[in-house]
Amino acid sequence: MYVDDKKIVSSHCIISDDLNHDVCMVYKIQETLLEFVKEHFPIFNVTDVHYFSDGCAGQYKNKYNFMNLSLHEKEFKIKAQWSFFATSLGKTECDGIAGTVKRLARKASLQRPLQDQILTATTFYQFCISTI
Repeated sequence: MYVDDKKIVSSHCIISDDLNHDVCMVYKIQETLLEFVKEHFPIFNVTDVHYFSDGCAGQYKNKYNFMNLSLHEKEFKIKAQWSFFATSLGKTECDGIAGTVKRLARKASLQRPLQDQILTATTFYQFCISTI
C-alpha cells in the first residue's frame, strides 16, 4: 500500500486446511484481507489494490478468477488489477514470508515430542500466534 508515495507494508500469512487452493480459496483470501485493510487502515481510504501472482491456472489464471476480478469493485468497493508472473518464476516478498513461517514451524515441530507435532492447520496457527 502506498500513502503519499511512501510504501506501507502489512505482511500476512494465510493458514487454511483447504487443500484445493482453487478460485474459491483465492476469493475468500481476498475477502479476508480486504476486510482487514478496511478495518485496520481506515484513514488511508484505500481505493485500489494490485494483485501479483504467478500464472497458476488452478488458482489465479482462469475464467472464474477473471470474473471475480471484473466484479471486484462492485463486491469489495475497491478497484483492482492483477499482474501475473510466469508460473514458478514470480518470487516476491510473499514467497519469503511463507517460506520463513513454514521453516520456523517445521523446525519447531521437529524439536517437539511425537505427540505434540505441528500436523494440522489449527496447530500451525496456534504455533504462529504464540511464537512468531
